[in-house]
Amino acid sequence: DNTLAEIWNGKTWSVVPTKNQPNTNDGLTDVACSRVCMAVGRYVAGNQIRPLAEIWNGKVWTLDHPVDPLDYDGDLTGVACPGPSLCVAVGVYQDSRNIEYGLTESWNGKKWSQMTQAEQNGYMIQVTCFSTSSCMSVGQNLSDVQNGSADVAAETWNGALWSSTQPITESGTHAYPSLNAVACLATSICLAVGDILPTSNKAIVPLAERWDGTSWSVESAQTLPGPTTVSFDSIYCQSPSKCVAAGQYTYAYSEERVFYPVYLGLAEAWDGKSWRIVSRGNLGAQPFGENPGFHLGCVSASSCAVDGGSQPEQWNSSGWKAMPLGRNAMPPNLGVACSASSKCFALLQGTTDRGVQYKPFIDTWSGTSWTSSVAKFPASSFLSQLTAVSCASESSCQAVGYYNTPNFRTEPLANGWNGKTWTREPVSGPKISIDTELADVSCVKAMCMAVGKSSSGNAPLAEIWSGSKWRMTAVPFPKGNKGGSLTAVSCPSPAFCMAIGTYESGSFQSYPITETWNGSRW
Repeated sequence: DNTLAEIWNGKTWSVVPTKNQPNTNDGLTDVACSRVCMAVGRYVAGNQIRPLAEIWNGKVWTLDHPVDPLDYDGDLTGVACPGPSLCVAVGVYQDSRNIEYGLTESWNGKKWSQMTQAEQNGYMIQVTCFSTSSCMSVGQNLSDVQNGSADVAAETWNGALWSSTQPITESGTHAYPSLNAVACLATSICLAVGDILPTSNKAIVPLAERWDGTSWSVESAQTLPGPTTVSFDSIYCQSPSKCVAAGQYTYAYSEERVFYPVYLGLAEAWDGKSWRIVSRGNLGAQPFGENPGFHLGCVSASSCAVDGGSQPEQWNSSGWKAMPLGRNAMPPNLGVACSASSKCFALLQGTTDRGVQYKPFIDTWSGTSWTSSVAKFPASSFLSQLTAVSCASESSCQAVGYYNTPNFRTEPLANGWNGKTWTREPVSGPKISIDTELADVSCVKAMCMAVGKSSSGNAPLAEIWSGSKWRMTAVPFPKGNKGGSLTAVSCPSPAFCMAIGTYESGSFQSYPITETWNGSRW
């Protein structure tokens, strides 16, 4: 891996070449600019991690040489540059006994020197400076980490030495609370954000604190309903009453009988009194499985709905408005479709039976609120999921997916809406297939087309709904292929559909593929 840097010219971003240590894996994690720009991170040489710093002089990046705790692993995670001849960087290093210590360094315009922290075991993750003689760093105190716990940490710099400010955590027992970012407007106005990992088997919750120049106070950040985790890793303040913290939230997403954590972006705003969620954007990292992302469903140019964020939203030709969540554990995230401006359906994966078994839900939007119901699936199945939904009219919608049988076969699943209720619609794949799934569906007039995959020859699958039943339709595929699937489909009319997917060549190389439907065949 090599470092990456991009520069903004007022209109666009462009990549600028960086320097890397020879024969190493390098990464930069933070940057600060004054007369020059300083970026910090780490590089991996053999089995050891070393601190890394690079300087931008307005034209090129050059390698610099931060203090390296010899014979130890070292990593710089944050940097601040309040003046042209002062930068402060923070991070952590580890000794041969795997004990971690805080690492704080300063740059005087020519070279780096190590600074003495107030807490030796303080792992400072981020730092901010509002003058050359006033800085604040935040992170974790690792003094008790060997016993399975830690505490939050914060230190102030007065131009001569660092002092501990003793931040606090919310009431209760916590294993690993951490402050991950801080923003200061003056010596007496700072806000810091992070997260708390409880000692019990519960979800990670956000942490927000405020510094008044004398002490810290906890300011409760907004959480999400259900078994989600919420954490923050950055914050920006324009004024004492205008701050935004960004991070991520997670929930479980199933793919091929395995549940993966899905990471989605989250932002909250501080108005001087309280925090509130303001973003549904996907700012977070990719999941270990596939990220379902966002899904858009429109019934007209002036009526659309979107899911995939912290809550669904609806478009009414003049702007977006929230569609407040009902009683569900998690936001809808697997698909959305509208049959009218006041009737939308959204899919999600939730839990019933006291959270033991994951089951598909279909949420119904009435124009003012959501109601939730469990989708129809075989009682004997141990895992079922609906992956897509589409509506042709107010009385005709289809949702598709799959379910797993007790003998570990995967069978296609379809639910139909008749204007009043959802019912399970029979749909079958190739008889010799043990793994058949539907991934997407598109409906227009009285016709719906669903696509997916089947283990019968590792072939793509297409099923057509005639208004009363589902039937398979043959899909051509390149000769000599080793398998493939169709993952998405769109039908603007019954006489034309387009589906996309992938296939593997005889040499097991993956290639994209596009298929078209002319009303009678693919």
